[in-house]
Amino acid sequence: MRNIALVLLLTSFAWWPLLAPGYFLKAHDARHTLFFLVEFDQALKDGAWYPRWAIDQAVGYGYPLFIFYAPLAYFVAEAFHLTGLSITWSVKLTFLLSFWLGAIGMYFLARKLWGEGAGLVASILFTYAPYHIVDVYVRAALAEFMAFCLMPVCLLAFLYLLENPCPKALVAAGFSLGTIILSHQITALIFFPVLVAFVLYEALRGKRLQALIPSSLAVLLSLGFSAAYWVPALAERSFIVQEQWMMAKYDFREQFVYIFQLFAPNWGYGFAVAGPEDGMPLQVGIILLGSGIGALMWGWTRKEWRGMVTFWAFVALASLFLTLPSSALIWEKVPLLPLVQFPWRFLALAVLSLSILAGLLGKMLGEGKWVLLLLALVASFDYTLPQHTEVPRRMEEPVAVIDFELDYPDMRGMTAWTKEFPRESPLIEQYLKGEPLRKAEILSGQGEVIPLRHGGRSEEVEVRADGEITLLFYTYYYPGWQAYVDGKPVPIRPEGKYGLIALEVPAGRHRILLRFEDTPLRFWSQILSLISLLIGIALCAIPSCRQAKANAAVSPEFRLL
Repeated sequence: MRNIALVLLLTSFAWWPLLAPGYFLKAHDARHTLFFLVEFDQALKDGAWYPRWAIDQAVGYGYPLFIFYAPLAYFVAEAFHLTGLSITWSVKLTFLLSFWLGAIGMYFLARKLWGEGAGLVASILFTYAPYHIVDVYVRAALAEFMAFCLMPVCLLAFLYLLENPCPKALVAAGFSLGTIILSHQITALIFFPVLVAFVLYEALRGKRLQALIPSSLAVLLSLGFSAAYWVPALAERSFIVQEQWMMAKYDFREQFVYIFQLFAPNWGYGFAVAGPEDGMPLQVGIILLGSGIGALMWGWTRKEWRGMVTFWAFVALASLFLTLPSSALIWEKVPLLPLVQFPWRFLALAVLSLSILAGLLGKMLGEGKWVLLLLALVASFDYTLPQHTEVPRRMEEPVAVIDFELDYPDMRGMTAWTKEFPRESPLIEQYLKGEPLRKAEILSGQGEVIPLRHGGRSEEVEVRADGEITLLFYTYYYPGWQAYVDGKPVPIRPEGKYGLIALEVPAGRHRILLRFEDTPLRFWSQILSLISLLIGIALCAIPSCRQAKANAAVSPEFRLL
């Protein structure tokens, strides 16, 4: 515990700004992080234990955001929010928890790989790596940062599984990979090949090929554990207009890093743009890079370290190469790679691998490591100063979505049933004036619509119809929406250029409920995740064979997983 306390103390300059009042609303996705949680919270409180629909997005028509956006960071933030904390504090504490997980995970990973003396250096350099800080204070990429910080934890879990293929180790490895998938799908996509290569290398190096079987089972467990997210996300891709999220600013060809930028100490809070004039820092960090090179050169002099330093040096070089324009052909030819969108995302893998190498340098330096730690802290101190801003109350309310989409109209999502881009909505004025939303009207026929309730995944109205009418909800049609007239399910259909929900209502006085529900695919994917969770819990109750024979306790690092 003393070592963990030291890690948290020495990394505090990086995470302490999160405890200051306000937020850093000028960061790229800062507004997203707040209103995403607002949407998530509304759906959860309306009975969706796994929120899928963002009720206020797309100028109030709603959007299946959490079908395609990995939800774990918002489950964590929601847990904080349900204790009574504000939306902003819940998001900041989720960032803080991720900082801690990454720092502690890297400490134990490097200590496991290199021995005593390595963990502290690896943890500090990982935490203060410029791109690591960029993800928080420049980009405010909550989900991506959580996945970034979980990578060393996942590597540590699989390393223990290789050494001790017992049920608890299998569960730790499977769940750690599953949490990365549930945190950020793109990070999981680029991290998985590194994880596979690491497991294969360790199995071959230690002549533990039989341990590949439990490692494979851990991967299967991770896929089952995260199935509630990735199965619908893959199956329903054709239900949205994917092309709008692959436009110019998301085109990998416009987002390569120029080699001088990897070493430039300049710091800024702008965006990555086409060409070398990026306002966002894209540096590796001189201290981190120099430490990695020093570890490689020194590690090559020791036979027992040569293979490991070569492996992580290759990961670092390959990751950095994939950020450069010279890798364009690979981006063009390798399937799925364009889904990463931004080549500079591979800086996360470079930071991971260079931090692991830096741990070896720390071990070699002995007491001299304190000089290295001081240099790392001083070099990155100015980077840990976010642009603090006050948080207006409306930033934590549903109207924040509308404000954002008025500022950035291109961020209005569309479904496959939307024929035209949603340029207007009668709901905008209601949001801006703070009026109760009227989300239904009579499209044809005569009668009256009385709003009864507006929820995070449902609408309820009373209809008094003189004759048969067609009722239109200002909500995108999407599989999962179900309408009930006086408690009885009725068919719905997409209507008009925006593909809004329409249904027929007979004459008379009726209570209409429109609710977003699970499709069979979503339901069974959630059941698969639940079964995987229960299997994991059951496996944890099985004592390890080696533990039972040796009557030994699990090591301190493993207890943290």
